[in-house]
Amino acid sequence: MSSSGEENPSPSGVKSLDAKELLESRPVAESKISAIWNNYSILRYSIVGTVNMILFFVFYLILQWVFGGISHGKTVAWAGSWIVEATLAHFLHRTWTFKSESVVAKSLSITTLIYTITLFTSSVTFDLLVYSQGMNHTVAWWFSAIVWGGLNYLVISRYAFPKQTRILIEVS
Repeated sequence: MSSSGEENPSPSGVKSLDAKELLESRPVAESKISAIWNNYSILRYSIVGTVNMILFFVFYLILQWVFGGISHGKTVAWAGSWIVEATLAHFLHRTWTFKSESVVAKSLSITTLIYTITLFTSSVTFDLLVYSQGMNHTVAWWFSAIVWGGLNYLVISRYAFPKQTRILIEVS
């Protein structure tokens, strides 16, 4: 039913709904969850980031087992798992976190630069915590992942996946 009280049948006989009717027909909880999901990239980043961190930690454990016998093997495992996970993270964040419509080559080149810088700085941090400060490698891993993950969000959200402004022009 339209706002004037008349039905809007389509040529195929299927009832068409205007935007207000469509919104009113959706369950309230679904529309609230959708609104929260669509309006808060930090929430999407946290969920996608949690999946990324779990995979990152699994890759780290595997590489730590592989490189555990060499000097600073834990740092090599950190750096190797960072590289694998940063590549995966770019595409997950591009698709779900920031819903970017930018050219893949552009966002990938910017995130590669950002992730290369954070790879180096996070690896130095991790190495200092484990080998100079004697911190347990698992604690150092979680500390570094949370700190550098938060910094990555701030930088990639601004430079690699900036919000796109759309201008709507009404033509009469």
